Amino acid sequence: MMLVKDILKIKGGQLFSIGPDALLPQAVGLMVEDDIGSLLRAVNFENKLLRQYIKDWPEGDKAS
Repeated sequence: MMLVKDILKIKGGQLFSIGPDALLPQAVGLMVEDDIGSLLRAVNFENKLLRQYIKDWPEGDKAS
């Protein structure tokens, strides 16, 4: 399984976004212009980042 942080290391740390009301041709145009191979829904992406952050939480730190 590849984690989001691994993908960002390979592809670079730059993220692109487009509004939820954008039309498909706008999304495809962005993908072509910036050589983007896939789309992620923002909620799914944020959930993955949060899960990874929690998983990598330093052992000595306690959440309040």
